[in-house]
Amino acid sequence: MRAVTIVQITIEELEERINKAIQSSLKTSKDAEEFIPRKELASILGVTLPTIDQWRREGKIKAYAIDRKVYFKRSEVEQAMKPV
Repeated sequence: MRAVTIVQITIEELEERINKAIQSSLKTSKDAEEFIPRKELASILGVTLPTIDQWRREGKIKAYAIDRKVYFKRSEVEQAMKPV
């Protein structure tokens, strides 16, 4: 069983600790690769699901499957996008 310690801190100290925890969490999540579900990717890019499937078949974007769900790496999708 874990022991619980109660410590008195000011509101400012609490805010600082919360901000540090949030910043640490954001930094960690940026380092990890973000996978986007197929439906969310279609919404982000403003295209239909069949368009996403077509791009995947044509090799324009690479897909990853876990069980029967399809995901795309955000970094790879961004690299696939070319300026016009």
